[in-house]
Amino acid sequence: LGRACDRLGRIVLILDSLQSQLTVLESMSPMGFLEFRNLLAPASGFQSVQFRKIENMLGLRKESRITYQGKSYCSYLSKEHAAVVQQEEDFEKTLIALVDRWLSRMPVIVNHGVRFWSLYTDGVSRMMDDEKEAVLGSNMSEQLKREKLAEIENGKKQYLSIFTKESYMQRYKDKKFAVSFSALQAALFISVYKDESVLHVANRLLTYLQEIDSTLVAWRYRHALMVRRMLGIKSGTGGSSGFAYLRATANNHKIFQDLNTSSYLIPRMYIPNRKQIFGI
Repeated sequence: LGRACDRLGRIVLILDSLQSQLTVLESMSPMGFLEFRNLLAPASGFQSVQFRKIENMLGLRKESRITYQGKSYCSYLSKEHAAVVQQEEDFEKTLIALVDRWLSRMPVIVNHGVRFWSLYTDGVSRMMDDEKEAVLGSNMSEQLKREKLAEIENGKKQYLSIFTKESYMQRYKDKKFAVSFSALQAALFISVYKDESVLHVANRLLTYLQEIDSTLVAWRYRHALMVRRMLGIKSGTGGSSGFAYLRATANNHKIFQDLNTSSYLIPRMYIPNRKQIFGI
């Protein structure tokens, strides 16, 4: 794991360096860009074989991609390049799939996962009950109380949709989630008990994966903003809608977002203590 973390850390730094390249491009004026833009056509980011391979190897599913004009992303590549990219489409060999299998078989999860899940679910229920009591005992108007109670109830439903295996697995089969139920359990367990020495490296690895996602999204969105500044509503050189298409990819082409468990964290006062989980 230590070696994997070192290499993921380097990847994050490499992706960060891409931002500086955009800084140089952003120094150009729209008029300056138009002076040579016609020389770029029909070249396009659609044709980037390396970038498509990277996306596939990380775990961006084919069905999750934003399409343009209803065509496969490979249709913009030459036959030779399309064949190269398609070799990396086997999802079971992607980084996110390998991480899923690693999380699912972690000894600490195998040994303590069931107990943790049960106690953590109890903690969520206690937190929700305390929030309801706080609202009911407040001096809010009756209308505001009803609204707050409805928010709490909706939050409870969101938690239950994650903590109930049958509900989660149905959404996983529908590809609403990228990681399995046991992998999500493990990711949440690591986030909650990251201060335990046995989980330091595991937490570091998950953090790097999320940073890879963040840096790629930041690059995509900054690229989109640069295109809007340079081209406005003009089409891209490859025929895409330009800014609109690039912004959509920034919003949707996320790979490791399910490893970010911050939506399901609860205050420490409701978290099972070390003795309850580990028995020591």
